[in-house]
Amino acid sequence: MNSKINFIKENFLVILILVVISFYRLPLIWESYPIFKNLDEPYLINSGLRVLNNLYLNKSLDPEFYHWGSFPIYVSALLNSFVILYNFIFLNPNSLSLESLSYSIERIDFHIVNRLFSFILMNFSVLIFYYFCKKNFNNFIAISSSLILLISPGYSHLSTTATIDHWNVLFSVLIIYYSFEIYKNFSITKNLVIYGIILGISVATKYFNFLYVVPFLTIFFSKIKKKKLYLKKLTIIFAISLTCFALAMPYVFINF
Repeated sequence: MNSKINFIKENFLVILILVVISFYRLPLIWESYPIFKNLDEPYLINSGLRVLNNLYLNKSLDPEFYHWGSFPIYVSALLNSFVILYNFIFLNPNSLSLESLSYSIERIDFHIVNRLFSFILMNFSVLIFYYFCKKNFNNFIAISSSLILLISPGYSHLSTTATIDHWNVLFSVLIIYYSFEIYKNFSITKNLVIYGIILGISVATKYFNFLYVVPFLTIFFSKIKKKKLYLKKLTIIFAISLTCFALAMPYVFINF
């Protein structure tokens, strides 16, 4: 309990800024429906609903949407299932089955819950970025850079629409943070494991995210130049990345 209080005291200003701007941005989640600001929204949510429908029918859970990876679609399916389950428990006077109920729910409900998730994930990304700047630079840079992010048009758009881009923001911030941590101490296996998890899941979100391997390889080759060979570390990070990619996007291998 004391640690939580201390955390709030130490980071009170950025938490206050985040709360105030969140209250201002939150109503934008309900904006523009049914005319979508981004056409990726119906693609994501409909693909998630298709996965759920296949689950009801005992069919393949392959999203069959090949412009992105499967990971964000499965997350959307999970979020959609929460909406269906809530309606099944509390708003189901006719005792419909889960499958039947899923067709009777207003489509806007699925959009709202996915947008709320984007909102939470974007704010979490800002907090990570703040912590990164505070740890590696100073408190002024941390607060000012976080404030710039929060008032930017990009934050406003990505935090109030259900697309996969908020995942890319989170992965980018995490890659920056752990690249610094690995560079400072290459021998800590925990940081390599987390980096590998992020890399694998990010590629299963959007394919060009394989470029997130570049910071790690840059650090790795800089260590080789200094006569410090870490081939075991390289094997660990690629094995974990491949495993996480396979778990987040299994039908790449099943349908191969």
